[in-house]
Amino acid sequence: MLSRLLGLALLALALPLGGCSIVGGIAAGTTNNISPKAVYTLRNGYDAAFLAPAANYAQLPRCAADAHFTTTAPCSEASVIRQLQKVDKVAQKALDDLQAFVIANPKLDASALFQAAQLAISNAETAIALYK
Repeated sequence: MLSRLLGLALLALALPLGGCSIVGGIAAGTTNNISPKAVYTLRNGYDAAFLAPAANYAQLPRCAADAHFTTTAPCSEASVIRQLQKVDKVAQKALDDLQAFVIANPKLDASALFQAAQLAISNAETAIALYK
């Protein structure tokens, strides 16, 4: 009797869901609000805002031991290049994770990964801003 009541209670809870199937805690009918095009646009923006200036900075002659980058005497420092490589690695991973998720899961929400990629890109842009 108790198991029958429990079964009816579960059925009553499931009815409001209608035709929506729940898989892994996420509604299977959900449409991903982040398109592959949005990911490519974000990646292209990153290329222009960070990668190009970082590459330009790395190509500058190395600063003398007692010198630092200035707009009047541009030079590159190995420690700055290492820092730029670190933020690039984080941003590239965030973009790669986002792209892979969007392609593999077209019906799952990728907004959290998109925001993580945006944050990583923002951090990279902040890092390169002093050396543009």
